[in-house]
Amino acid sequence: MCESNNLDECYAIAENLVLHAGKIIEDGINNRKNYKSKGIDWDLVTEYDRKIEDKLIKQLSMQFPSHKFIGEETAAKEGCLPQLTDDPTWIIDPIDGTTNFVHRFPHTCISLALLVNKKAEIGIIYNPLMRQFFTARRHCGAFLNGKPIKTSDVKGGELDLITPKVIAACNEQIAQQLVDLIKKADLKELNQNLK
Repeated sequence: MCESNNLDECYAIAENLVLHAGKIIEDGINNRKNYKSKGIDWDLVTEYDRKIEDKLIKQLSMQFPSHKFIGEETAAKEGCLPQLTDDPTWIIDPIDGTTNFVHRFPHTCISLALLVNKKAEIGIIYNPLMRQFFTARRHCGAFLNGKPIKTSDVKGGELDLITPKVIAACNEQIAQQLVDLIKKADLKELNQNLK
């Protein structure tokens, strides 16, 4: 389905497309944006989100016609998340940090991943405003601007970084359940660290 040499091709093409899509963010960051809420006040979509997602899907499907796509904006617009299969599937968040983008805050990026057999093979995160280009391939490591990166080896209570928390924008009920779950987990960890 996706042999190693084909993954090399997927990786090279995806890198190039994401770098070019970053120009849309660069060109739009200081412009006035038309935005809408996707159902939750803080979950916004702009014309730039749609433009990047449409461009990536169009260009990737020209190169890889048998691949599937799950785009955040398409899923939100259609009101359902497509089923993830074993087929090669590109997962796209065209502007991760749309609220930041709307407010001209430079912490925003394009996120793209390729899953094959439901396993992440390729991951690319690009913040064109900060010139940070993160890439990763399964069993090949992760890189920032072409240089290898790794997790910190510093351990110990107060030195631990906060675990990233993800809130799904699928709908308000799911988001609230995740917020409640995170609050419980944080209280549990806080109580444990106070002992």
